[in-house]
Amino acid sequence: MGMLTLLLACNGSGPGGKDASDADGDGVSAATDCDESDASVFPGATETAEDGVDQDCDGVDPLAEGTRNGAAPDEGYGARVLITAAGLVVGAPFAGVAAGPTDGRVDGASGSVPGATGATLGAALAVLGDGTVLVGAPGVGRVLALDGTVLLERAGAGGVLAANGDGWVTSTATGAQRDTGETLDWDRRPDALALDGAGAVWAGFARGDAVIRTGATTVARATATDEAGFALLLADVGADGRADLVVGAPGAGLVYVLDPAALPASLADATAVGPGAGRFGAALAVDAAGVLYVGAPMSGAGVEGAVYAVEGGVATSRWTGAAEGDQLGFSLAAGRASLAMGAPGSASATGSVRVVAP
Repeated sequence: MGMLTLLLACNGSGPGGKDASDADGDGVSAATDCDESDASVFPGATETAEDGVDQDCDGVDPLAEGTRNGAAPDEGYGARVLITAAGLVVGAPFAGVAAGPTDGRVDGASGSVPGATGATLGAALAVLGDGTVLVGAPGVGRVLALDGTVLLERAGAGGVLAANGDGWVTSTATGAQRDTGETLDWDRRPDALALDGAGAVWAGFARGDAVIRTGATTVARATATDEAGFALLLADVGADGRADLVVGAPGAGLVYVLDPAALPASLADATAVGPGAGRFGAALAVDAAGVLYVGAPMSGAGVEGAVYAVEGGVATSRWTGAAEGDQLGFSLAAGRASLAMGAPGSASATGSVRVVAP
């Protein structure tokens, strides 16, 4: 018995064969278990969505799959969506009293935040590395934190937002402004913005000769009506460890995936992907596996909308709107385990957001 006790001790086991380092008795040692105080939490455990607990130790509490609906018609619920560590954030920038000013509203994990008179709160959303949610209120020219703290007040601010780490940038009436106070003047408001890890600002313009501007570099558009630059995204498409610049051209129903370190002089020299219809390219998202998702909100005979997955240079329709006028794919957001698709609907319909596990 003395030898048996010694062997068990050397193997890290105690009475009943229990591992002494497995404090919660779930069969997984502290070396790999992310919570030794809870036996329901261990790698491979069944995940319960949106309960605030990461049961399977993958670093994320996934969103519950299903459809979330807005409060009333014509409020633009789902015009903007954002996935954060705290949950889903949805912008409804046209919410307000009937036939009155569009105050806007943002629905988040901690509740709804109404906008001030005419603020169009929720017209843009972004999240910082520390989880702070930024909200645009272009009707009053403001960028705010979700708790209502005003971070910037300037004419034209809040219409477009982008963030990377602890830095952020917003559109202004004639260009953009960084959180540092640095201003960029292009004599026009950008339609899309992106901020790279080095702090460089990338701007997209759906009209005019230049589609993209970053520093002194510009990229020309392929055709006058392609609306390239309406959507812009810096992300690792294909999960090959390299950043890509994704440019949506919904006027042509196309998307371009570019190397940001070797931009073409014109998109006419680049390869496009897409069906060429339905305003494909109006919204963009890339998930942790490197899959590119593209919204086509005007797709379908009844403008139901659609969301495509682009893999290997091929665009495949994956989800379509549930009803006429849904405009599914008007906005997109990808998390580590969830994809949120905004469908703000027609003027007489209540908008919605559909969440799936792609």
